[in-house]
Amino acid sequence: MRHKHPAMVYLLKALLPYSRQNVLLNYKPHQFFRDLARASQYSEATLKTTFYRARESGYITDSGSHPRLTKLGHQKLQPFVAEKLGKNGRLMVIFDVPQSRDHLRRRFRVVLRELEFTQVQQSVWMTSYDHRAYVREAARELGLQDCVQLYEAARLPL
Repeated sequence: MRHKHPAMVYLLKALLPYSRQNVLLNYKPHQFFRDLARASQYSEATLKTTFYRARESGYITDSGSHPRLTKLGHQKLQPFVAEKLGKNGRLMVIFDVPQSRDHLRRRFRVVLRELEFTQVQQSVWMTSYDHRAYVREAARELGLQDCVQLYEAARLPL
Protein backbone atom coordinates (compact mmCIF):
# COMPACT_ATOMS: atom_id res chain seq x y z
CA MET A 1 0.00 0.00 0.00
CA ARG A 2 1.32 3.44 -0.91
CA HIS A 3 0.99 6.17 1.73
CA LYS A 4 0.45 9.82 0.89
CA HIS A 5 3.02 11.01 3.46
CA PRO A 6 5.64 9.38 5.67
CA ALA A 7 4.43 8.26 9.11
CA MET A 8 6.59 11.00 10.65
CA VAL A 9 4.52 13.68 8.91
CA TYR A 10 1.22 12.31 10.21
CA LEU A 11 2.67 12.14 13.70
CA LEU A 12 4.22 15.61 13.70
CA LYS A 13 1.03 17.19 12.32
CA ALA A 14 -0.79 15.77 15.33
CA LEU A 15 1.52 17.76 17.59
CA LEU A 16 0.36 21.11 16.25
CA PRO A 17 -1.20 22.92 19.21
CA TYR A 18 -4.97 23.02 19.69
CA SER A 19 -5.73 20.39 17.05
CA ARG A 20 -8.13 17.56 17.90
CA GLN A 21 -5.28 15.08 17.48
CA ASN A 22 -3.09 17.04 19.87
CA VAL A 23 -5.76 16.94 22.58
CA LEU A 24 -6.19 13.19 22.05
CA LEU A 25 -2.44 12.56 22.24
CA ASN A 26 -2.23 14.43 25.53
CA TYR A 27 -5.31 12.97 27.22
CA LYS A 28 -6.20 9.74 25.39
CA PRO A 29 -3.03 8.45 23.73
CA HIS A 30 -4.45 4.98 22.92
CA GLN A 31 -7.36 6.54 21.04
CA PHE A 32 -4.94 8.97 19.35
CA PHE A 33 -2.80 6.17 17.91
CA ARG A 34 -5.90 4.16 16.92
CA ASP A 35 -7.45 7.14 15.09
CA LEU A 36 -4.13 8.07 13.48
CA ALA A 37 -3.63 4.48 12.27
CA ARG A 38 -7.06 4.55 10.68
CA ALA A 39 -6.48 7.94 9.00
CA SER A 40 -2.92 7.33 7.82
CA GLN A 41 -3.25 3.59 7.06
CA TYR A 42 -0.05 2.92 9.05
CA SER A 43 -0.21 0.35 11.83
CA GLU A 44 -0.41 1.53 15.43
CA ALA A 45 2.94 -0.17 16.10
CA THR A 46 4.58 1.77 13.26
CA LEU A 47 3.17 5.05 14.54
CA LYS A 48 4.28 4.40 18.13
CA THR A 49 7.78 3.49 16.91
CA THR A 50 7.79 6.66 14.81
CA PHE A 51 6.77 8.70 17.86
CA TYR A 52 9.77 7.42 19.83
CA ARG A 53 12.08 7.94 16.84
CA ALA A 54 10.79 11.53 16.49
CA ARG A 55 11.61 12.15 20.12
CA GLU A 56 15.11 10.65 19.71
CA SER A 57 15.66 12.76 16.57
CA GLY A 58 14.82 15.97 18.44
CA TYR A 59 11.52 16.67 16.62
CA ILE A 60 9.50 16.26 19.83
CA THR A 61 10.23 17.26 23.41
CA ASP A 62 8.48 15.93 26.47
CA SER A 63 9.47 18.86 28.67
CA GLY A 64 6.51 19.74 30.80
CA SER A 65 3.54 17.42 30.94
CA HIS A 66 2.76 17.10 27.22
CA PRO A 67 4.75 16.30 24.08
CA ARG A 68 5.48 19.38 21.94
CA LEU A 69 7.10 20.03 18.59
CA THR A 70 10.59 21.48 18.76
CA LYS A 71 11.90 24.07 16.30
CA LEU A 72 13.46 21.18 14.38
CA GLY A 73 10.07 19.43 14.34
CA HIS A 74 8.39 22.54 12.93
CA GLN A 75 11.07 22.70 10.22
CA LYS A 76 10.54 19.04 9.34
CA LEU A 77 6.79 19.58 9.11
CA GLN A 78 6.89 22.89 7.19
CA PRO A 79 6.82 21.40 3.68
CA PHE A 80 3.61 19.56 4.49
CA VAL A 81 1.60 22.40 6.05
CA ALA A 82 2.33 25.35 3.75
CA GLU A 83 -0.60 27.34 2.42
CA LYS A 84 -1.39 27.14 -1.26
CA LEU A 85 -0.91 30.45 -3.05
CA GLY A 86 -3.83 32.07 -4.89
CA LYS A 87 -5.46 30.53 -7.95
CA ASN A 88 -2.57 31.28 -10.33
CA GLY A 89 0.05 32.19 -7.71
CA ARG A 90 3.54 30.71 -7.82
CA LEU A 91 6.61 31.08 -5.65
CA MET A 92 9.72 31.28 -7.81
CA VAL A 93 13.29 30.78 -6.63
CA ILE A 94 16.20 31.83 -8.84
CA PHE A 95 19.73 31.18 -7.68
CA ASP A 96 23.26 31.54 -9.00
CA VAL A 97 25.71 29.78 -6.70
CA PRO A 98 29.41 30.03 -7.65
CA GLN A 99 31.17 26.80 -8.68
CA SER A 100 33.37 27.03 -5.58
CA ARG A 101 30.24 26.47 -3.46
CA ASP A 102 28.67 23.71 -5.57
CA HIS A 103 28.19 21.45 -2.51
CA LEU A 104 25.89 24.14 -1.06
CA ARG A 105 24.05 24.41 -4.38
CA ARG A 106 23.34 20.66 -4.26
CA ARG A 107 22.09 20.91 -0.67
CA PHE A 108 19.84 23.83 -1.60
CA ARG A 109 18.36 21.82 -4.49
CA VAL A 110 17.60 18.98 -2.07
CA VAL A 111 15.67 21.45 0.10
CA LEU A 112 13.70 22.65 -2.94
CA ARG A 113 12.83 19.07 -3.91
CA GLU A 114 11.66 18.35 -0.35
CA LEU A 115 9.38 21.38 -0.62
CA GLU A 116 7.99 19.99 -3.89
CA PHE A 117 9.38 22.75 -6.08
CA THR A 118 9.50 21.98 -9.80
CA GLN A 119 12.64 22.76 -11.77
CA VAL A 120 11.80 25.13 -14.63
CA GLN A 121 15.37 25.74 -15.76
CA GLN A 122 18.77 24.87 -14.30
CA SER A 123 18.53 27.35 -11.41
CA VAL A 124 14.88 28.39 -11.62
CA TRP A 125 12.38 26.50 -9.47
CA MET A 126 8.65 27.07 -8.83
CA THR A 127 5.88 25.86 -6.55
CA SER A 128 2.29 26.79 -5.89
CA TYR A 129 2.84 26.66 -2.11
CA ASP A 130 3.97 29.49 0.12
CA HIS A 131 7.36 28.31 1.38
CA ARG A 132 8.89 31.82 1.59
CA ALA A 133 9.97 31.63 5.21
CA TYR A 134 11.44 28.16 4.81
CA VAL A 135 13.37 29.08 1.65
CA ARG A 136 14.74 32.22 3.33
CA GLU A 137 15.80 30.22 6.37
CA ALA A 138 17.45 27.50 4.24
CA ALA A 139 19.35 30.11 2.20
CA ARG A 140 20.47 31.84 5.41
CA GLU A 141 21.57 28.56 7.05
CA LEU A 142 23.56 27.58 3.95
CA GLY A 143 25.05 31.09 3.64
CA LEU A 144 23.47 31.59 0.21
CA GLN A 145 21.44 34.77 0.87
CA ASP A 146 23.55 36.65 -1.67
CA CYS A 147 22.95 33.96 -4.33
CA VAL A 148 19.19 33.35 -4.00
CA GLN A 149 16.32 35.50 -5.22
CA LEU A 150 12.72 34.84 -4.24
CA TYR A 151 9.69 36.01 -6.25
CA GLU A 152 5.95 35.64 -6.04
CA ALA A 153 4.57 35.33 -9.54
CA ALA A 154 1.23 34.69 -11.22
CA ARG A 155 0.72 32.47 -14.22
CA LEU A 156 -1.03 34.48 -16.94
CA PRO A 157 -3.19 32.97 -19.68
CA LEU A 158 -1.80 33.18 -23.22
